[in-house]
Amino acid sequence: MMSALKIHFNKQPIALFATLFFLFSSISSGIAQCDPSPFEGVHVVQPDENLFRISQKYNISLDQISTWNNMNANETLINCQELVVSADLVNPPEVLTSKGTSVWTTVSKQPGKWHTVRPGESVALIARLYGYTEIKFREFNKMSADKGLKPGAVVRSSECVCSSSPAGSSIPTATAATGSAPTTGSKAGSGNPAPPSDYRGFMTMEESSMIDEINLMRSNPKAYVKH
Repeated sequence: MMSALKIHFNKQPIALFATLFFLFSSISSGIAQCDPSPFEGVHVVQPDENLFRISQKYNISLDQISTWNNMNANETLINCQELVVSADLVNPPEVLTSKGTSVWTTVSKQPGKWHTVRPGESVALIARLYGYTEIKFREFNKMSADKGLKPGAVVRSSECVCSSSPAGSSIPTATAATGSAPTTGSKAGSGNPAPPSDYRGFMTMEESSMIDEINLMRSNPKAYVKH
């Protein structure tokens, strides 16, 4: 009788351990997967993935994926982190001289919702170029305050994930350092206010700042409210 009770008692810890193991396994598997990115050409990191595996999945080189995402090849990934994995988001394409060195155009906006960083460009400069504060720009690009940008990295130039803007509406924007007056034609809601005041040689700083405010308010009201 005592022997039977002893055997029954010893089985209880094993059963309890098995139950707890199954429970924690179920919970971990339920929260493991991250939602896909709303952007085509962007991969959301899942558990146990690394840059090498992801580069193989999308048939791109390790150098490409690390450059586009402003990372080192051996950098540890974070679950649910977004990574650019398509050359279609790199804009403009790199142009090589006869000596094999890269040539990039001067500081200017790039079409679409993505911006490829060029030599000399900083987070603050790119943010202002597209009408955002540096804090807001870092926020929707999920960049820490001490994170810089390397040439060739691809970042979002707009916080908007919508596919298009309302048609039939236009706002005045100032052209960059050409000496011409402000023109119309930019679509409302495009999130593309005028270039930074440093490139408007025909205006005073006060006038240029007013244009920045007006363009940001009318082209991206949501961002302006926080700004």
